[in-house]
Amino acid sequence: MTGLLAAASWADLKWRAVPSWMIVTAGSGGFLYALFERREKWYWIFWSASSAAILIVCRATRQAIGYGDGMMWSIMTLYLGIWKNIRVWMNAFVFAFFFSAAVLITGKRNRKTEFPFLPFLTAAYLLELFKGG
Repeated sequence: MTGLLAAASWADLKWRAVPSWMIVTAGSGGFLYALFERREKWYWIFWSASSAAILIVCRATRQAIGYGDGMMWSIMTLYLGIWKNIRVWMNAFVFAFFFSAAVLITGKRNRKTEFPFLPFLTAAYLLELFKGG
């Protein structure tokens, strides 16, 4: 997952899009991993609901958070579990906040500047792994 996530982050930075083959590959691996972990029924229900919710947020915000970001977050839930992935999401927002603040303070961009979110998810994912996640 780490390699695919890093490659997807690079693609998101370069092209502002995540190739579908990366999403399908990561999703297939995550699904198989979760099956072999023998996750309980409530896990699959929560995963389905949270995945649908994040994709609805992507749609409602006209992709302020892109579909690729939402799908990769959903796939990370399969690998990390629900609670660790919520920490990843919160840490990613903290990283994005500090990046945005630094960009605004230096005056290099304005408040309307858009940037990919997946690299922040990747950094938060790596932080979770190094913490023992």
